[in-house]
Amino acid sequence: MADATNRKHLVALHDPRGFNYTTKGEPLRFSELVCHKPGCGCDRCFTGIASSKGATLGLIVDGEASGTPSAWQHSYFLALQHAIRDLPVGTVVRARYGWRPGEPGGQSDVRRWSLATEDSHG
Repeated sequence: MADATNRKHLVALHDPRGFNYTTKGEPLRFSELVCHKPGCGCDRCFTGIASSKGATLGLIVDGEASGTPSAWQHSYFLALQHAIRDLPVGTVVRARYGWRPGEPGGQSDVRRWSLATEDSHG
């Protein structure tokens, strides 16, 4: 279950500069795996809760999110919900993963994900 005191969550948007393989409006979480291969994009995308597919752009919304119930307890969803807590509804954000030089891909560390806000979305 999502944090009852924070109903804000992130949903997928079309991204003309990136990609969105999710359904538009699908709730998102931070990705739990990153491969660190050039050009892949897993280090700069969110993951859809229902589809487990990537999206590089998200919109902060308020209200009940839909998705697979087990995902609500997923630490990567809760970490993203925590990361957006101080941002206003309507903010558009991108994900960034903080790689360390020479680090192999694999399980991501939720503490190394960060968000970059967008000035506008077209």
